[in-house]
Amino acid sequence: MTDDPSLLADFLNEATPLLERLGDDLMRLGDDPSVDTLNAVFRGFHTIKGGAGFLELAPVVTLCHRAEDAFGRVRDGQLAVTPALVDAALDAVKVLDQQVALLHDGGMPLETPAAVLSAFDALLGTAADDAISEDEFEALLDQLH
Repeated sequence: MTDDPSLLADFLNEATPLLERLGDDLMRLGDDPSVDTLNAVFRGFHTIKGGAGFLELAPVVTLCHRAEDAFGRVRDGQLAVTPALVDAALDAVKVLDQQVALLHDGGMPLETPAAVLSAFDALLGTAADDAISEDEFEALLDQLH
């Protein structure tokens, strides 16, 4: 993670309201799977992933990337908005809230529970044993260094 506390503060100031809006958008998506709502959900995960990537917060990046992949497939017409998808995304938001809270308290985000990632894997048609993505590989390399 970067040593610049102002960058972390900027991320936290942006992520906190984004997560709140993301939760609201997800609740609305179940009832109103409009393009605008779908795009708002995708952008929420994408924006948090970008900030977390800049700060080298691998657990946050991994979780957002998985959610972003799922909603990207919905946008491309390859996946439908289902209760399972909305539930997986709401679980992701809960974990992201916890990870951000740890950062607020001066800690580091914990790894995402495997069950949350597995829910996205099931929706995306990938197994946890499949090859990791390039982003995940880069994050693992960063952690090893």
